[in-house]
Parts: sequence; C-alpha cells; structure tokens
Amino acid sequence: MSNEAQVSEMRQGGGEARILDAAEELFSRHGFDAVSMQRIAARAGVSKANIFHHFTNKQELYLAVLERACERIGEVLRELEQQNNCENVRPLREFAAAHLGHIFAHADVSRLILREVLDGAPERGQLMAVRVFGDQFSRLVALVRQGQREGVLRADMAAADAAACMVGLNVFLFQAWPVLRHLPEGSFDEPRRVGERWLRLLLLGIVDPRRGEEGA
Repeated sequence: MSNEAQVSEMRQGGGEARILDAAEELFSRHGFDAVSMQRIAARAGVSKANIFHHFTNKQELYLAVLERACERIGEVLRELEQQNNCENVRPLREFAAAHLGHIFAHADVSRLILREVLDGAPERGQLMAVRVFGDQFSRLVALVRQGQREGVLRADMAAADAAACMVGLNVFLFQAWPVLRHLPEGSFDEPRRVGERWLRLLLLGIVDPRRGEEGA
C-alpha cells in the first residue's frame, strides 16, 4: 500500500481505537496465540502497516488492549483519591462495587484477562503486573493505607494483602457465578448484592469477636 493510501486509510477511521476494538474482539474470542496481525487488520478494515504505525508488535498491541480494559477502574480510583477520608471505608466499598460492575459489564475482555493470568506466557506475567495492573493496584493499596492511618482499618495487616483479597473476591465471584447462582443453600441472587455481602465479610471477618484470637 502506498504512503498516500495509508494516510487516506487513517483519515477514514483506521486509527488506534479502531485497531484496539478489533484486537479486543479477536483476542477475547480466540486468545493471543490464535490471532494474527493480518486477521486483526482485516477485522479492523486497515492494513498491517497501519497497525505497525501504532504498535511495534503483536505483544504491544495485546498489552494495549488489556491496559485499555483497565482504564475505567483507574479513573474510579483517581476519583476516590479525592475523598478526604476513609470514613465508613466508603472509598473501598465504592471501589469494590465499581470493579465488580466493570468486570461483569465487560465479560469478554474480563475473561481474556483471566485467561492471560492463568495460562499466559510466563514472560508476560511481569509485563502484566507492571503495565496493566501495577498502577491501579498501587492506588488501591494507598486507599487501604489511608484507612489504616485514620484508624478505620487494622494496622496489623499488610495493605497489599487486603487489596488483593478485595480484588480476588470479585474475580472469583465473576468466574464462579454460572455455578454459584444455582447452588442449594445459597442466596446468590444478584452479583452486586452478593459482592456487597462478601465485602462486608472481608471487612468484618467471620469469627465472633467475642471469641477474640482464641476463635481464629
């Protein structure tokens, strides 16, 4: 394709967002290894050269798809940082609700992320931790530490452990929901309400406080 044709293609909507949309759809359906750059180009209606104008290789495009999927949660955390205190652990409750709603609302890309976490190439694990999840996780840890400084949350726990548990509860709820909703003896009626109950259990614990450490 000539340079003039490539410029014309980009002006007609062959930009980064269009490529990311096509890549997200294909990666979500088929995974990283099964999708070629040519296939992404065809789905986006652009040339391979156009893709390489924005992304150096397929892995960079893949990471960009995952980064974009997490952007909304980053925005939520930035908004919560503007709150002056952690009274009633409101920022953590708001984060948990927004995070759970996000992964259910974007189920395809959420499954893509989980598949990458579970079965992805080991060398991408560090890239995922740093580029995709690192900033958001650090912001969540900072919210937990704020609660600790204000005496709202226990000071004798690692803030990162608490943050990981919050995320882990939502991820498990999303993964297990097709089964959970049909379990006997359960009141798994709606993900949002279940998520609220589980977060309350995480915050308050399940050991009767009258038993103290003996009951743990």
